[in-house]
Amino acid sequence: MGSSIVGDNCILHGDNTISSKAVIGDNCELWVGARIMDKGNIKDGTIVGGGSVVISDFSEPNIIIAGVPAKKIKHKETSE
Repeated sequence: MGSSIVGDNCILHGDNTISSKAVIGDNCELWVGARIMDKGNIKDGTIVGGGSVVISDFSEPNIIIAGVPAKKIKHKETSE
């Protein structure tokens, strides 16, 4: 039996599914209908597009992922 881990300051925009084994980093954003499945782990600062299904690990922080299955779209613009 597992339990998901959701980092600090994450925003869930609604109707999201997070598996019991998922690990979500800090400052992530899941848009409406995004699904994080069993092996879907995402690093800090990742944005998951609406309706996306994450079925694999994304080990790179600060990226935008989207699609079914989710794929990296681009690096996220940062204000640093």
